Amino acid sequence: MTIVETDLYGKVTDTWRPVRLGEEANFDEKWLQGILFAHPGALPLAEIDPLASDSVSICRELRLGRGLLDLLLVSPRGRLTLVECKLWRNHESRRKVVGQILEYAAELARLRLSDLEARVRDRLKTTTDNPFFDRVRAQAPAISEKEFTENLEQGLRTGHFCLVIAGDGIRSEAQVIGEFLRAAGNLRFSLGLVQVDLHRRGERLLVQPRVPSKVQTEVRTVFVGASEPTGADEDDQQDGETNEAPGAPEAPEDPLARVDREFWQSFIDEVKLQHPDQPRPRHGGRNWVKLSFPAPVGWLALYRLRGAKPRIGAFLAFRGPAGHDLFERLMAERKEIEEDVGMPLSWDSERRDRWTIALYQDWAGIDDPSTYAAQKAWLADAANRMVNTFRPRVRARSE
Repeated sequence: MTIVETDLYGKVTDTWRPVRLGEEANFDEKWLQGILFAHPGALPLAEIDPLASDSVSICRELRLGRGLLDLLLVSPRGRLTLVECKLWRNHESRRKVVGQILEYAAELARLRLSDLEARVRDRLKTTTDNPFFDRVRAQAPAISEKEFTENLEQGLRTGHFCLVIAGDGIRSEAQVIGEFLRAAGNLRFSLGLVQVDLHRRGERLLVQPRVPSKVQTEVRTVFVGASEPTGADEDDQQDGETNEAPGAPEAPEDPLARVDREFWQSFIDEVKLQHPDQPRPRHGGRNWVKLSFPAPVGWLALYRLRGAKPRIGAFLAFRGPAGHDLFERLMAERKEIEEDVGMPLSWDSERRDRWTIALYQDWAGIDDPSTYAAQKAWLADAANRMVNTFRPRVRARSE
């Protein structure tokens, strides 16, 4: 449909010709994602979920489960909005897109706010304490942080989100969408299908998101979502390992003992952890430190190892029947977990009494002081990757 531009007296001054997403090389899903991220107010969110109106953009391409969510938004009322930008060419792609955004919603509902904040900080490469509130406060300075945070946490617990699929060729597909909505009966959400119309006049482009159809589920009982802990979260189990070095044992009288202690003390003092629930590391034994973790893991160990093949690394150790069961369950998600970590992992299930998930880096000049800063930077990055990936999984599967 062509848009006709007139003056106040009805005289035609210009026309805008319709352009389809994907019709020209520049107008693809990535382009649409960038437009909506920069201008979230263009989305008709008030028509889909009134609590999602006036939303601000948080981040793009946030990893959730096995994929990357295109856009994450949040409103001053604490409503999270998930947006997927897609070109719908056939019925199968429609089924896939709807199923995908519901998977993202289910994955999001499994996270606590602290888990989500850690992921967002990592995605934005920021150290701000509250990435959500800071973005909203810039638009609504009078907002109450306490009320905003409570609403945000409640939405995560109940899985009450605003879900938006934006693209071209959006039509009412009640039967197709209904199949997925029945499969997502344990979430509470509003789902909106947003048609994005484009019209071009020379080098200018008119972008018009609108809602030709809307599907909204009724409120249902919630089963998906992180429940509040019923006991102590940080069971710092010792298992007789307090002074056991993760690598090869070294004699206590080794003159490098003081050097190692100073190295790790400076690491403990300087490291910045992204996950707000993660306590700071403590000295574990000779040339390693530990970060407490939910049971049955106990802790995440960071170490430096000398010898013929010097290296630095990090690992989680699992013990006992509960540890073995958790290790096996995580093994089933190995591909997804390794994508989340973004570094090669070593999965060791050879021993009968201990199973480990580790990552390490060979380091030839391990005792060269000029490399200490680089070693600490690698260890800090490894710690954040392991904590952000495994902490929510261990806690969710142990509750």
